[in-house]
Amino acid sequence: MKKTEKFIVIRSTETGQYLMKYKNNEGALAYSATWSKELQDAATNSPESVQDQRDKLQKVAEAFGGELLIINATYELETLDGNEPKDLTEEIEEAKRKHFENFLRGLLADNDDEED
Repeated sequence: MKKTEKFIVIRSTETGQYLMKYKNNEGALAYSATWSKELQDAATNSPESVQDQRDKLQKVAEAFGGELLIINATYELETLDGNEPKDLTEEIEEAKRKHFENFLRGLLADNDDEED
């Protein structure tokens, strides 16, 4: 089973490392940043959230000496014994539907009690 994800990271233009986290230093106009060579450790944002804050995030990346990168990652999923994992999409949708039906039944039952 393959899974594809798209996300945004900040990469240092000097070292090629990825921003993991940062914080403002209290009481000073300074910050601390932690970087990683491993992409999997990078702090990520969804492309949708970046669209809303693009200019601000671009400035953050520049302040760290970095650039925003779009990562298109494809993962191949398999169980520990090498088999393809079960696709749970249908089961998840069925569980959501049942939960919603139960929720509606509960609302209707409350309304019936109030009418009495």
